[in-house]
Amino acid sequence: MGWRSGTGRLARQQPAALIGSIPRLGETWLPVGRKALVGAAYLAPVDLVRPLVPEELEFIPVLPGRTLATLFIADYGPGSTLEYHELGLQPALVRFRGVAAAWNSLLLVDSHASVQGGELLGFSKRLASFDWREEVGPGGRASGECLVRLNEQEVVRIRYRQGRMPLPGVPVQAMTIRDDMVLCFRNRLRGRYRWSHVEIEPTQDGPAGIIGGFGRPILTGVATGYQGVMGDAVRALGFLAHRHPG
Repeated sequence: MGWRSGTGRLARQQPAALIGSIPRLGETWLPVGRKALVGAAYLAPVDLVRPLVPEELEFIPVLPGRTLATLFIADYGPGSTLEYHELGLQPALVRFRGVAAAWNSLLLVDSHASVQGGELLGFSKRLASFDWREEVGPGGRASGECLVRLNEQEVVRIRYRQGRMPLPGVPVQAMTIRDDMVLCFRNRLRGRYRWSHVEIEPTQDGPAGIIGGFGRPILTGVATGYQGVMGDAVRALGFLAHRHPG
């Protein structure tokens, strides 16, 4: 199917990009965790996060006036398509033409190749630095602290201690806009997910400062030994005529 041959599914069970290469549309990319995957979920006020979401996308409320927001940090190590650290903020759950997915408003990485790959797929990524220390204690449970900086300015500090209570892993869909096309990517990760203690301290006037207006997270988790497939199913949901690149 050509890029402009219509909407619908672009690919399923796509071939994986070669290790060390930049994934392109039509290729999956494979993350293999080195340090933990740390995440938190919030009930964010729709009015607060509205400026972070394109106007063409519809908010999905999970409570009156609230949508689901998430934040994560991850460390993709040996065996991954590309090795790098990543911080992601998804301020809202959105819908476009009947398809629901998370919208990314902030993606920070420490890999030029990841930035380039993101541009090809519609993900806007920025270069940042990660100061991350982690220890693994009894039972293989991880604890640590990560400080993320953008242009030498602190963005967020995250502390975590993995718990014992298991959490289920679920497929996650992410929505992007590439030129004038709305795309939806399905991502799958498996690992040892645990309900965990996570502290997130954003810099108030930084790019993640909006988290301070979300209130306490409704769920915090840490996963170790994770790996999976990103972009294993991609759907082209439609064109935005007023954004036509030509």
